[in-house]
Amino acid sequence: MSSTDTLFVALEKSYFTVPREITSKELGEQLGGSDQEVTERIRRGTTNILTHILMSPEDD
Repeated sequence: MSSTDTLFVALEKSYFTVPREITSKELGEQLGGSDQEVTERIRRGTTNILTHILMSPEDD
């Protein structure tokens, strides 16, 4: 599963809410991986999105 797919599922399952409604371990179980794999994919996906948004030249 890609980091984008993992981010989508995490968002859908309220991983990013405060308090979280699902743990990375529970996400891993649902996605067929470990909690470490899930957190690494979330970090990679978040980095990609933030890099694209924050470091892209502004549109005129």
